[in-house]
Amino acid sequence: MAAKEMPLILDNGVPMQLDGVGDVDDLFGDAAPLPLRQPSRQIDLRMDKLRSRGCCRTVAWSKVGTIASLTPDGQELQVRFLRCQAADGEWDLSEPVTCPLVRGTLEDPLVHLEWSETNNPELAVFDSTGRVTLLIFSNFLNHPHIMRKPDKDAVVDDSHAIVGCHWLAANVSTAASVGDKSTRQAYNVLYGPASRTERGYHYESSFVHAESPSHPQPGRTALLAVTSGGMLKMYWMQVDNRPEETKLELESLGDADELITHASFAAEKKYLDLALVTTSRQLKFLRIDLRWGAQPGKSASARTSTQFTAALAEKHLATTSWMDDSAEDLSMPEVSHLLTLPSLLDNTGKDMVPPMVISVRARISDNGSYPVTTQSIIDRWEAVEQQRHHVHSALEQLGNRRNSISSETSPTTYLRQLEPIVIDRCVVGLQSTQFGKIVVITFSDGSVQHRDRFTFDEIYTEREVGAIFNLRQVGWTFPDESRCQQVAYSPTYCSRVQLGDDGKMEWVRLYYPEGDIGNSMKEEQYAATIAGLTVTAATAIKYQSSFDDMLAIVRAFASKPRFAQDWVSELVRILMIQIDYVVEPSHDALLKNAHLPSCMAILMSLGFGGDTHPRTFQSSFAQLLTAIRSAAFNMTVAINAPFTVNGRKSLLDDHETVDVLAAIVKWCLGLLSWLTDSLFELMNDDEFLQRLAPDRANELAPYLEKRNDIALHLVLCSSSRCFLSALCRRVAHIEGLGPRAVEFYRKQSAMSDAKPPNPRLRQAYQNLQQASNSGIVKVNDFERLVNILGAGVNQAYDTFLPKMIRSQPKPPQGKEEDEAVKAARSKLEAQMLVATAPPVGFIPVLRKFFSQDLPAFRRTTDPARLFFENFSVINVQDDQGEVDGVRTSHLDAFCKAKLKMGPDQQWRRCTRCTAVMEECGRAGPALTFLITQLRRCPCGGAWAVLPPGKLEL
Repeated sequence: MAAKEMPLILDNGVPMQLDGVGDVDDLFGDAAPLPLRQPSRQIDLRMDKLRSRGCCRTVAWSKVGTIASLTPDGQELQVRFLRCQAADGEWDLSEPVTCPLVRGTLEDPLVHLEWSETNNPELAVFDSTGRVTLLIFSNFLNHPHIMRKPDKDAVVDDSHAIVGCHWLAANVSTAASVGDKSTRQAYNVLYGPASRTERGYHYESSFVHAESPSHPQPGRTALLAVTSGGMLKMYWMQVDNRPEETKLELESLGDADELITHASFAAEKKYLDLALVTTSRQLKFLRIDLRWGAQPGKSASARTSTQFTAALAEKHLATTSWMDDSAEDLSMPEVSHLLTLPSLLDNTGKDMVPPMVISVRARISDNGSYPVTTQSIIDRWEAVEQQRHHVHSALEQLGNRRNSISSETSPTTYLRQLEPIVIDRCVVGLQSTQFGKIVVITFSDGSVQHRDRFTFDEIYTEREVGAIFNLRQVGWTFPDESRCQQVAYSPTYCSRVQLGDDGKMEWVRLYYPEGDIGNSMKEEQYAATIAGLTVTAATAIKYQSSFDDMLAIVRAFASKPRFAQDWVSELVRILMIQIDYVVEPSHDALLKNAHLPSCMAILMSLGFGGDTHPRTFQSSFAQLLTAIRSAAFNMTVAINAPFTVNGRKSLLDDHETVDVLAAIVKWCLGLLSWLTDSLFELMNDDEFLQRLAPDRANELAPYLEKRNDIALHLVLCSSSRCFLSALCRRVAHIEGLGPRAVEFYRKQSAMSDAKPPNPRLRQAYQNLQQASNSGIVKVNDFERLVNILGAGVNQAYDTFLPKMIRSQPKPPQGKEEDEAVKAARSKLEAQMLVATAPPVGFIPVLRKFFSQDLPAFRRTTDPARLFFENFSVINVQDDQGEVDGVRTSHLDAFCKAKLKMGPDQQWRRCTRCTAVMEECGRAGPALTFLITQLRRCPCGGAWAVLPPGKLEL
């Protein structure tokens, strides 16, 4: 058990004010601040709210980055988010935007916010009498849609006030594609620690059971809430998006007049644990069983034919109380926080630790003396099952004759109280992280403690570089503590927003107070920081949570020569991201590689200094790689996605979709021309060609970086080369559609009895044909060039890697040698993915490429047209489109067309990489379906809607 933390009498100074003197220390010329900040009146009022109702959180941070808050009067809901400034690449907190879909009243103000953990997060907004509004933020951080209105609730009173709520975990499918049989993920991955070895850091991971009650439809969730009068409600959506409500009156309350003040849920494998605190100072522990059913519906549509049913049942397991025989408990404070944690395997992975209930009782005593006594008592109980008691054999025989006594009694549960923890500060926040293994406690002075769930010892308090779970272990900390009434942590826990005594919201983030961390992985602090960032970011990337605040906190180190590359390289290792597509260049597997865009986003962000400044070499490479992936993905969806709406059989039957494809094809052809022109420039560059020698190979990367020429890396790295090949295949397929469609409409027009052709669709295919014919470089020829280079790279690997492996002191044999070659190739591909120097073994391939393959390809093109072509469509920074340091022209992240903001136009903008996309508010169903597939920016960041006619968020 952790030792109690009791305040000492002399821990706090006694203020004495003299005329003209700040305090007694001023008399001796050694003024010092008081060691303990006293709680404010606002904190006292906040604690009163926390004691009276368990649900009164007015600021919350979603999984994808939206920060929701209620105004102090409870009348309005406001949303904020972190954003990267397009002017200079710095990060800040956006200004609040009021959501018009929900409002409180003077009689029934809004009092509580609760986010779901789905990838399209839902927000529950409760008012003081228990009415709930459900909003979903499916496409934007700042523009929700309403799913349930509060007017569906009947006339309510104070007994319907919500005292505890819980969102079910989403039923995440592991199916690879549409039509595959989906299965529920049985385990969550917990990354860490990063263990230090002689060769760097080794990343370990563990597993936590993920099985829990969930909505039967994949990706959906449901909200459970407990009222002060003892009613359990579940709000959920039917398959056809119709809101449903299931109720259960809890029968565990002993007294009809007894009310519930706090409730807390925890998800077990097949049921929910529910802890209740009542006005009689009792703690009740219940088990909630949730059962789903399905029945055929009346709809003919397969998607909405099944209708679900839901039923709730309770089982009372145990009751205990804070009261005992001592008179001291008669004046104890009431509960302010309640947290329930599920059963978990302990750190050994062998024994199961029972569920735990944690409560906080905060005391702020002001009896006229100084200092004011501040104390928080943390109580803990374990829900332990008693062993089964076997009946004596004689009684068992008697029971068998009478059929009245079972040989075993059913197990019972009791709440075993553990030693309380006493802390001389006021707790304002209590929550768990790392799937219930860590408890985070926040205090009114802004300080924070992390405690181990099993021992409840405080962790991350000492410097540790040998086994890293958290950045706090390697010296990172929050700035000077400041008073706060409420806090909401980011998904990564690397920053938080907090409400101060003045009611204003402040964004506070981790920083390294000692300044510089070093410059290479050979330096202890540098390597430890990279390891801490990697462990933290891995979980966010794995579960598609926002990690933008991490990009903000490391912004100060972005100028270090290899900081971004080292971080991305470690992420590739810990997440085991496939980046080697040399032997098996699978286009589909590469397009489904969900982790790759997040790694590229780090390179993009840390090399971005504003959209009027050139990106770094690595940032330019990552930006173009994600753009190529996005174009290939959008073309794949447009060609292959089934779409049976309004008589259409395909997205290609819609003129808006075909127009978008025409714009994408035009950009792709411009990209191939730009790549070709860049490679031709290198072919004619004597300084570059002189470096194609083994003894000068280390000069290649610095020279290309100086030129900021990424073309060679795009065709050498197997990931980007495979993307280019996928792009060429899809462009070639679409190029064939235009002439066939134009010929079809020509014949149809010539037939007198034929149905008149759709003029818009006909014109769209004519535009597609014109776009396809506008390319300077032939797609098939360029793909052939890429394939030739890919074959050369594969042959080079087969030549020099086995020699390198066999030259080791104890070379592996047989299959071990093959695995060693594969590992070495993946390591080299990872290095090229972060835009470092090509391997020395590539020199013969490059010399052949620039002396034979590229000159042969040049004869199939028109070099003069390439020389005079304007490639600003690839990089708009070359078109001088800026006014007063603000860029006015951008590339649409979706269709790759050049955009200029008009007075009534509306854009969406990525809060991470500042990319823009035109907001098509009146798009048809086909184009809307296609746009919906781009719920996030190609970099993986979230979209925010700009006001009409505005360029900035």
